[in-house]
Amino acid sequence: MSTSTACRIFWSPFKRGINGTYVSVEPFHLFRYADEQAFRFKTRLDSEGDVIADGARFTMAIYQIAGAPVDLQDPDRREREQGQAEVG
Repeated sequence: MSTSTACRIFWSPFKRGINGTYVSVEPFHLFRYADEQAFRFKTRLDSEGDVIADGARFTMAIYQIAGAPVDLQDPDRREREQGQAEVG
């Protein structure tokens, strides 16, 4: 695959996402949109070259997020527990 083809494979969905998915894009946050597209591009195939399903890619993203998931019932619980651990 040539370099220009690889660039098109990456930038075409990125441009479509900016123009179609996101309503208002601020230049300050542009790196976040680029990071999201880079994650999608890097995780589109598994080690054997098979396409990864969206659900599996979502699970992979959740596991890569730093820290524990947010508890929707009590979002501040994690901070309180960390504060108690530092005191005790």
